[in-house]
Amino acid sequence: MKAHNNLGVSLMQGGKLEQAGAEFRIALAADQRNVDALVNLALVERSSGRAADARSLLRRAVTLDPARPGSHYNLAVVADETGDTSLAIEHYRAFLRLGTVSFARLAPQVRARLAALGAS
Repeated sequence: MKAHNNLGVSLMQGGKLEQAGAEFRIALAADQRNVDALVNLALVERSSGRAADARSLLRRAVTLDPARPGSHYNLAVVADETGDTSLAIEHYRAFLRLGTVSFARLAPQVRARLAALGAS
């Protein structure tokens, strides 16, 4: 449900992570294929220190919509933060394949991170 996802985004932006997570879970209960809600819930989980949960949600999002660059980027960041370099590289590269136009400002940062990981 788009309304719950939108409310969750507003709550998340206001720092109310627990309430935001509840809204994203309601959206997912209504539609388990809601990629926006999956990614947003993953962001809440990551911000709350639950990287493994965030990774799982982002893997689902990528599986459901492999052409969505934001899902790849967020999965790469979580993998990078948790030391899974090969997964991070894979998804940073996927992001660059898919998202350099829609996320042009982020692309140089991703290229720099790949170079730092030795995978430019």
